[in-house]
Parts: sequence; structure tokens; C-alpha cells
Amino acid sequence: ASVRLYFNLEELAEHFRRLQRAFRRLYVLKSLSRLTAGKHLYSAGKGWYSTLSKGFVADTTPLNKLASQLKAKFPLLPFYIWSTEEIQSAFHHVRASHVVFVHSERDALSSIMNVLSDAGYEAHWDPSKSDTERYAFRTQAPIVLRPSVSRAPVKNQFADIEAILVDLAVESKTLGLLDGAEFERVFKNIAKYSRIRISVLTQYAQRRKVLDFFEPLVEAVKLR
Repeated sequence: ASVRLYFNLEELAEHFRRLQRAFRRLYVLKSLSRLTAGKHLYSAGKGWYSTLSKGFVADTTPLNKLASQLKAKFPLLPFYIWSTEEIQSAFHHVRASHVVFVHSERDALSSIMNVLSDAGYEAHWDPSKSDTERYAFRTQAPIVLRPSVSRAPVKNQFADIEAILVDLAVESKTLGLLDGAEFERVFKNIAKYSRIRISVLTQYAQRRKVLDFFEPLVEAVKLR
């Protein structure tokens, strides 16, 4: 495990088989628990472990004002938000503009759009690729409204990094935000230097039907 950034129980069992040693699951789990408690290993989601001690922490500060405004206007409405600005440090070049995404109930999106437009934001209701090909974003922080995805990994109205990565992959195809090579660099710059929850990422990627896209990316960040 010391030469790997991420591994799971199945890979550990295969390692034991290659060494022709018995894989006693209960004993291994207890050993992993001791190593995790001693901070020699760290949890990377259910069944996954990492040697990276520092988990990724997104800076939601630029989104706090927007979140407060939405909560004030829609106190009972569930929503979550994220922005490409939260992962600015992972991009190869400094981006002059960022896109903010607000996810909520589909029936509420038009009301949210009206509130945001009245507050001076550039807001777009569930745009498609053809929509964005017809017009360019006008400001440096346009807001895209999307229907919520069930069981998305979020906390306190903000998307977790695993949701940001998966949604960014989806939006890159839908809105043309990043090409494949640039997204791969972003993913590696985050996952190789800050711990993410691989199980959460893959489960959400499966839900959003992009697991095939993420599987080789996960393989690419396992080794140091």
C-alpha cells in the first residue's frame, strides 16, 4: 500500500493471491482499521483506502452570498450549488471566468431563474449544447440551473468534490467547458495530491451514466 495512492479490498485480496498467501478478510479488516486509526492509511470511501493524508477541501467562499440569497428566497426548497472556481488551482491555466451551477427541483427552476435575474445575475434555465452554441455567456460568472440529481454527494447546499468532478465531466460534454485531456489533468491534479472518496465518486458516476469515462481515470491515479 505504501507505493499506492489508492487501493481497495479486492485489489488487496488479489495481491495476497499473487503471493500465494491466505486472505483472511476479518484479520485484514482489523489490520486496516489499526493502520487507519494510527494515521498510516486513510479512508477513501467504503472499501477504499489511501496513503494521502489530506482530503480535498473546496473553497466555497465565492458561493456563500448566492447560497444565502437562495435560502432567504426559498427557505424550504432543497438545492445545492458548485462552481468551477472551487477547483481553480487544478486547472493548467488561470481561468478568467467561471460557471456556477445551481441544482434544485425541476419545477422550481423557473422561479429561481426569475429571482436570480432580478438580482442581476446572468442565469440560464437548463441549457443544452445547442443553446450555448447559439449564444455565449455574457459575464464572468454565469449561473446554470439544473434539475437535482438524486443522492448526489452534497453537504450544506454545497456539492462535495466527488459530485463536482462527476458533474464537471457531464457539463464538459453538455456545454463544452473542458476537452477530455484538460479534464484528465484537472482530475489528476486533484486526486493525486488531495484524497477523494473513490467509492462515492464511482457510485455517483454510475448514477450519471459516466462510469466508463471515470474508470480509466481512477486507474491512472492509483499509483504514486
